[in-house]
Amino acid sequence: MNQDLIMFLLSATQPRRIRVIENTLLQRRTVSTLFWGMRYGITDFWGMLPRLNLKAFDQTLNQLLATGLVKRVDKSHYLLSAAGLAQVHKKQRDLVGPFKLPTNRYFDLIQFRQRFLLAVQVVSEFSYHNHRYYPMLIDHNDERFIKNWFHHFKQPTLVTQMTTALQSFLDSIDNQSAWQFTSMLNGHSITGMTIFQQAEQLNIDSSLLMINEWLMFNQLIIFLRHHYDQFESIAQLLNGTRRSLISRSAWQTYQLYKQRPKMDMIANYRRIKLSTVKEHLLEAAILLPVDQLNLTQFFSKTTLHQLDQLYQGNVDEWQFERIKTVQPDFDFFYFRMYQILRSRWNG
Repeated sequence: MNQDLIMFLLSATQPRRIRVIENTLLQRRTVSTLFWGMRYGITDFWGMLPRLNLKAFDQTLNQLLATGLVKRVDKSHYLLSAAGLAQVHKKQRDLVGPFKLPTNRYFDLIQFRQRFLLAVQVVSEFSYHNHRYYPMLIDHNDERFIKNWFHHFKQPTLVTQMTTALQSFLDSIDNQSAWQFTSMLNGHSITGMTIFQQAEQLNIDSSLLMINEWLMFNQLIIFLRHHYDQFESIAQLLNGTRRSLISRSAWQTYQLYKQRPKMDMIANYRRIKLSTVKEHLLEAAILLPVDQLNLTQFFSKTTLHQLDQLYQGNVDEWQFERIKTVQPDFDFFYFRMYQILRSRWNG
């Protein structure tokens, strides 16, 4: 099912490690995954497949290799072939928009999707005064949230808000995507179609429909935030889904560093390892908005000039050993931070 997803997450020009792609989808937060996810431009897809079957994913990759849509660069890096790139361009036409999920950086898109689908079912049954039905199963905490949300907004105007919001949103997307969106909804005497049923109906790969579903919920979040005053009750489904850009511990470390840039003192004060302090600072440098960062504070003018002289061109190809030949005791932390600095400043 993940054939199209793998192709969309690969590049025809930048060799990419499949393990970074897998760890991004699984939401495995390591500095290496965050850094290379940033370099690949795939951090939007953080945690989109938390139950990803790695064995099946690798099997799908091997199928793509066998059909010539993907080519192996070395034992861990892969590229789209010319045929694979042509396939991606062709399949892009069946998507509701560009292959991006910017809202997933700030909101848990999967969590919002579950809430929204259950909310639609609850409101639909409410509109028919039906109190005896089987609600779709979602996470217990989100189910409790929907119960509280419904009791708070339980009045006839909620039906109007939901109906109008849905119609307005569907009017903003293409007809095929609108059909896909509405056909998955559960309602009074209606059972939503699975993605496999939709794939059979549309004669489109289920993997591509999964991607399109993600993109539609991304657009729905943007729509609800833009029309918050008009559809406040529906937009309230986003409450509690906001993500922290970085972990709480990393935020605490970064705030202390801004006050006093002494990593060893922070480690002693927080009673954590120096290596953990460095990981926190790298995480902050990768994920926080650029306007909140002063990455040059990590370098003396002499070191920054030296790095500028040694490293130009494609950041992916920089080798740590180059600076080590000049400064044998140079800390990898500063090399990685410099890569982040140049990536975020220069794109």
